[in-house]
Amino acid sequence: MKAARVISELFYPSGIKCIICGDDLPEKTRYCVCSRCNLSFNTKFCLKCGRAMKNMADYCDFCQNEGFTFDMARAPFVYENEIVGLVRKLKFGAGKYLGEIMAQFMADVFYENNMSADVITFVPLMKSRERKRGYNQSEVIASALSAILDIPEASLLKRVKNTSTFARMGRRERAEAVKGAFALSDEKLIKGSRVLLIDDVFTTGATAEECSRVLKEGGCGKIFVLTFATSRIRIELY
Repeated sequence: MKAARVISELFYPSGIKCIICGDDLPEKTRYCVCSRCNLSFNTKFCLKCGRAMKNMADYCDFCQNEGFTFDMARAPFVYENEIVGLVRKLKFGAGKYLGEIMAQFMADVFYENNMSADVITFVPLMKSRERKRGYNQSEVIASALSAILDIPEASLLKRVKNTSTFARMGRRERAEAVKGAFALSDEKLIKGSRVLLIDDVFTTGATAEECSRVLKEGGCGKIFVLTFATSRIRIELY
């Protein structure tokens, strides 16, 4: 076992305490969640972008009228309640170990939705943020998924423009802010390949769309987007 993993297990022992409430688990569970904790599973969603919906439509208003470049996006959870805390812990609270557990939930969604891929890649993080955190949370999840799914992982994208925080930005503002932020880092692996794009949260889809646009221009085949959590569509016009 690598030294970093040994240290992680000492301070954050997986399979012993519930990752939500911190209570001891009676026995080791696959997801490290006790029976008392409720998670916001994403059970009713747009069949294209995967965002949570409350009505009975198959597609959200945006996907019916405009749509995305990627072929399908899915997430096991809605970004609310305890899920918000888990994502924030992964990103800001030295919770790198959570990436392996999140990947297990995401792998189930990959199989349930008949996704397929020749290569797994991830949304690149700004270098300043990656240095501050010590890792890219999306890359951590992608690496864990690669091991579970037995699909090679590759860094197909690089960030060529820094972007400000997306908090309080709407979809169109985010789309404008992230425009031109990514470029291909390895064209050889893209031509005709089915790509599984990994990120932690799907909010408006602006980041996933820009990454998908760059990948498509590079000649890749189908693009599947897989995140740990997705947003809930608050305004539905139909």
